[in-house]
Amino acid sequence: MAEMSSERFDELVEWVRREHLPDLDFYEGESGDGYAEDYWLTLEEHPDRAETEITALIECSQGPWKPGKGTIPPAMAWDAVWQIACRYIGDGQSMPKPLRHWTIWRLAGLNRHPRGPKAGPRKRGRDLMIRFAIQEVCERFDLPPTRNDEPAGESCCAAGGSACDVVGEAVGLRFKNTVRIWNERDPEF
Repeated sequence: MAEMSSERFDELVEWVRREHLPDLDFYEGESGDGYAEDYWLTLEEHPDRAETEITALIECSQGPWKPGKGTIPPAMAWDAVWQIACRYIGDGQSMPKPLRHWTIWRLAGLNRHPRGPKAGPRKRGRDLMIRFAIQEVCERFDLPPTRNDEPAGESCCAAGGSACDVVGEAVGLRFKNTVRIWNERDPEF
């Protein structure tokens, strides 16, 4: 692969920052936070859809996850369901029936958290958004996801550039950490 100019590299980094960092900031907290907030806002605006929306989220939490099918990973959905249940309890609101049943099972220890990505709970959402950014940079700009046998210490421009170089620079991660996040993706991603 031909070397990428530093100007082109900077342009791609700025594109990732503009297009993906708002998503990354939104989902970087506890895993499921962003999804819980999305659902909570929907439930506040459309209380008549609460049972349907929560049932869909509970179904997502039971897996299996198929990336790109409009669903979220089971571990993140599970976290979001739990946060929504806690919010209903904290606000003293009556829960929709599916959420009430799910919460009872959770409190009884019968509804266990699904195994999620290897990252700790505070990094799951962030890592998922980084994988999406890498995938989009690969597709949109025709870059390979990683370098071909290049030493990790070389600059991205000297190595020819890869989606992991661009996204890593945009989010402030070292190349090897960005590659690790990419390599921990679901094989069907």
